[in-house]
Amino acid sequence: MKTTLHILTASIAALLALSAPADAAQVGNTHTGSSALNTLVNNSSYTGSYNTADGDSALYYTQSGNQNTAVGFNSAVNIVSGSGNVAVGYQTLYGNSGSYNTAVGMLALAATSSVSNSTAIGYCALYTNSSGTYNTAIGFNSLFTNSSGSNNTANGYQALYASTGTGNIGIGYQAGVNLTGGNNNIYIGNVGGTAGGGSATESGTIRIGTAGTHTGIALAGDVYCSAINIISDRNAKERFTPVNARAVLDKVARLPITEWQYKSQTATQSDIRHIGPMAQDFHEAFSVGHDAQHITTVDADGVALAAIQGLNEKLEERLAGKDVEMGRLKAENQALAERLNALEKKLGLGGAQANGEK
Repeated sequence: MKTTLHILTASIAALLALSAPADAAQVGNTHTGSSALNTLVNNSSYTGSYNTADGDSALYYTQSGNQNTAVGFNSAVNIVSGSGNVAVGYQTLYGNSGSYNTAVGMLALAATSSVSNSTAIGYCALYTNSSGTYNTAIGFNSLFTNSSGSNNTANGYQALYASTGTGNIGIGYQAGVNLTGGNNNIYIGNVGGTAGGGSATESGTIRIGTAGTHTGIALAGDVYCSAINIISDRNAKERFTPVNARAVLDKVARLPITEWQYKSQTATQSDIRHIGPMAQDFHEAFSVGHDAQHITTVDADGVALAAIQGLNEKLEERLAGKDVEMGRLKAENQALAERLNALEKKLGLGGAQANGEK
């Protein structure tokens, strides 16, 4: 009888435990460390589930948020109702209360905010971000100053460090580090600002490489754009020498010009043809440019302009000779007219003819 009573008591206790609201409200939470998931653990009325907290005060204030993972001291402390966040590192996502963020690295995405859908990987990446969304920052201090800009991508040490704009992309060491404002810029291996060849607040600009460091770029296939602006500032040039335009004209006249196509053209490009000289012939004739396999557009333009000047000189010389010849012929014609007039007067014809007499 006593054994039966014990079994009945245990069964009732088990049924009461299964029906307890705390067990039904919170499912799949895991916490390790002092005060980890503190609010959920100590209040059975909150419904947050499938959260993992590992570290002192990790996910401390979570109440209804789900599927969050926080590893590290004070990581994702203020995620109350946000879900789908991942925070790994000391105080990562510390002040954030949004959803679907990923922060890896000390103080990444640490500012007080309700930001969502952003990724910060690296020490203090997106550190100041308070309202910008859909940002991606990978690298030490990348997008550090950004507070409200959205849709930015920074990949590299201090990439877009001071940027506060929207839609900017910085790839590489300190890419766009000098940009403070402006939107929709792309910097690849360029620091931006005046040091990068532009301004700190420019917009809609693409800058690749750094002057003095990167000396060339090789692209496969065609390049399409509305205009190419070649640097031709007098202040950017040196070692000037005069050009003999007539000599350039003579060389152009002798330069073989053919119609051709590239060997790399595909079958669908077989009808595309080009006209121009071979780089070897151009280099042999003018000795300009980087090598004998390429023709620099600025050199081709310069040769064409010089040849036009040479042609103009040749034409002006010829016209000047024609003017002299015309002057001589006019003088001869005038002399002949005067002699004829004198002869007519001598024969007594000039006056009568002038009066219409027979």
